[in-house]
Amino acid sequence: MNHDTTPLIAFVMSMALSVLVIPIGRRFAERLGMIDEPGERKVHLQAIPRTGGIGIIAGTLLALFTLLNAEPVVVSFLVGALIITAFGVWDDISQIRPGVKFLGQFLAITVVIFYGDVWIRHLPFTGIDGVSPWVGIPFTYFAIIGMSNAVNTSDGLDGLAGGESMLSLIVIAFLAYIVDGIQATVIAAACIGGVLGFLRFNTHPALLFMGDAGSQFLGFTLGFLAVYLTQNVHPTLSPALTLFFLGLPVMDLVAVMIMRLMKGKSPFRADRTHIHHRLMNLGFDHYETVVIIYSVQAFFVISAIFLRYQSDALIMVLYLFSALVIFGLLSRAENIGWKASLSSPTSLTVSVRFLRTHKIDITQWALRLIMVILPLYLIGSSIIVETVPRDFGMVGTIFFIVMLLDMFYSPQSNGFSLRGGVYIAAIFTIYLAAHSERFSYFTYIEVVLFALVALSIAIVVRYATDKKFQTSPMDYLIVFAVVAIAVFGRRYLQIEDIGILVVKSIIILYGCEVLLTRYEKRINAMNIAALATMGILGYRGFVSGLI
Repeated sequence: MNHDTTPLIAFVMSMALSVLVIPIGRRFAERLGMIDEPGERKVHLQAIPRTGGIGIIAGTLLALFTLLNAEPVVVSFLVGALIITAFGVWDDISQIRPGVKFLGQFLAITVVIFYGDVWIRHLPFTGIDGVSPWVGIPFTYFAIIGMSNAVNTSDGLDGLAGGESMLSLIVIAFLAYIVDGIQATVIAAACIGGVLGFLRFNTHPALLFMGDAGSQFLGFTLGFLAVYLTQNVHPTLSPALTLFFLGLPVMDLVAVMIMRLMKGKSPFRADRTHIHHRLMNLGFDHYETVVIIYSVQAFFVISAIFLRYQSDALIMVLYLFSALVIFGLLSRAENIGWKASLSSPTSLTVSVRFLRTHKIDITQWALRLIMVILPLYLIGSSIIVETVPRDFGMVGTIFFIVMLLDMFYSPQSNGFSLRGGVYIAAIFTIYLAAHSERFSYFTYIEVVLFALVALSIAIVVRYATDKKFQTSPMDYLIVFAVVAIAVFGRRYLQIEDIGILVVKSIIILYGCEVLLTRYEKRINAMNIAALATMGILGYRGFVSGLI
């Protein structure tokens, strides 16, 4: 197993499988009875398939089955995840009772504890000697079941549960990677890929939901990784740190249950008291609510990195203080009747008005410039770089075949594998170019090209009248991820020139998105360039493996 590239391959493979499986599940959702109807507590107004979780799970588990050895901890996670999935799908189809759902969670955790030997040996404030199995094992059941249900109850808005989980998984992968915890890193990376593939279908307005299967799987995965990371992989971390890298879902679940008990209601009875409901009642729209919650979750997970070696007492105090501030501000706003105000849209600049008045469509020129530069950059980079790792070649070959089939046989105008192939080709070429000495000869040319692409993207996003490309909460997650890599990459991941790599990644990925939203025919310059890039990388990776 190549420790340097396996997490990346797991991420790419899982994301690709996710975007391939999700449309299939969506097509059969009604036949399977996996449809989410509108209701009193729900914000959607029409029936929507809830098969997205199957894509997340399939992508994650197939990638792990392919890449990881069959060691007890890996097998226990895979078996536990399958049990969780079975009960989750059952719930999505038949709406099973909470007791049956808890039984599924209990069985999955039992496999993890007694076959994988993953259970809580160290609790906050108990010292370094740990606790007995009679205390630690029951607490492990409590913790993972709690996390499974925390994610499940937070799944109330488009992109919310997936985005919160993705932020937590990024930090767990980071904390595992810096101590060479390859299994935890790969599991987290694969799950991130599955979630990212799902979020493009789930960003508001959602085409489908993850359902109970998806939310319980994410909660189970986060709970498992939290225990595995702090107890087995990186035991020098404070056990209390899990509160921060699991973050807002746990805090929200506890707050909701307390409020229900104070009102004399069952803590398990669903209502509209979750934080996302309360923010929307204050006048924030769907987009704003999701971004606010993402921001709070981002604060928690970043804090986990800085607080990872602090005392249990300090971590607990800061977490409780954060909870008091968040819910105190919410309650204060509700009590005084405060409402969020909507800002008015800005007007067009004088220069663009002039250009439009004179029939000069600046956005079309910007699009043409992007369409010329990006395809040339992808193909050129794949040819210029000195070497292509064998793992990259394997993924390139797989995508070349899948994209070729999609291009000529898919009934869709621009199939999901084609879109995924474009993104993966972009990511691969950026990474390989950053590690290529030959690219030092083209530094100034690169700067000019990327500056032109960045300017063109800004023109399209700002001034296009059709609004086919619009930023979404998912874009917030992408920016957060690349900025986090920029901040922590040089120190902890030993990646040189990380700032430049991040800027280039943002520019080229958004450039791809702009083109894919406008040129939807299967055979276009961007798709052909990505196909050629994958073919070249596949061939060169195969040849390098023979040498």
